[in-house]
Amino acid sequence: MIKEPEPNFEATIARWQAEQARREVRSYRFVVLIEPADGHFLARCPVLDGLIGIGTTTEEARVNLLTTLYGHLSDLRRQSRPIPTDESLAETIYVLMPA
Repeated sequence: MIKEPEPNFEATIARWQAEQARREVRSYRFVVLIEPADGHFLARCPVLDGLIGIGTTTEEARVNLLTTLYGHLSDLRRQSRPIPTDESLAETIYVLMPA
């Protein structure tokens, strides 16, 4: 008679937990300001002072900031530190003045 192998529940649980971790995501919202600066663009997130993205276009600056933000937030999570929240709003306003 052939004996069936006993199931490895620990490995099964570990695989399940890894799969769950890959599925769980959280979205964070941050206001980003993009400004021209010396022939390029500077993207910054006011609530995370010091994090910037620089690019020759606004899109490149935004992508570079996003890369920096992702790395910074990943570091905070690894260190079990809280991720800041950004409750601010940004909008463009126009003021009419006599010429």
